[in-house]
Amino acid sequence: MAVKEIVQVWDGKEIIRDNVEFLMEPTKKVNFPLSTNTKEIISDLIDTYQATPCAGVAANQIGYNKNIFIGKKNDLDHDKDFIIHINPKIDKTSDDSMQSGPEGCLSIPEKTFIMPRFDKITIRRYDENGRKQVDKLNGFISRLFQHEMEHLQGRLMIGGKIHDEMPVDKAVEKIYDELSNYYSQHDNDLKI
Repeated sequence: MAVKEIVQVWDGKEIIRDNVEFLMEPTKKVNFPLSTNTKEIISDLIDTYQATPCAGVAANQIGYNKNIFIGKKNDLDHDKDFIIHINPKIDKTSDDSMQSGPEGCLSIPEKTFIMPRFDKITIRRYDENGRKQVDKLNGFISRLFQHEMEHLQGRLMIGGKIHDEMPVDKAVEKIYDELSNYYSQHDNDLKI
């Protein structure tokens, strides 16, 4: 249908508070069969994903409060094959497979964070026909799934603590401080 603008929490100088509030709301479950509106959201996700240099996009990142994301099918650099994940869940993790690595986020442009993630996970999701799919993921695709799931749960990666191994620039400190102050003033903890 259309390429949508990404909902960003940072404009390069300050926090965009309305966008923070929107992105920190957990998304709503999708019902089957898919409504016309939900099919249009999926079409917008596909168009936006294909037009944007990225590995994945959550529905709330383009302004929709639905439990859907689109993500790369594999970790090949230039491959834009994708999977639509509807009502995704992580069913199993392996504590002995933690990995830390750099991640970027379209909602926090031009910033990279070192994030701990499970390397091996078992997930379930539903396809566009309402069929349950179960997959075992590892490596980059596991990291991507966890990142996009956090968006759907209303979590921002800056909401976690800043890790010691992460080089922290002044802009990242400002984002983190402003979000911390914002949520302490609103009696709402940052979700990690």
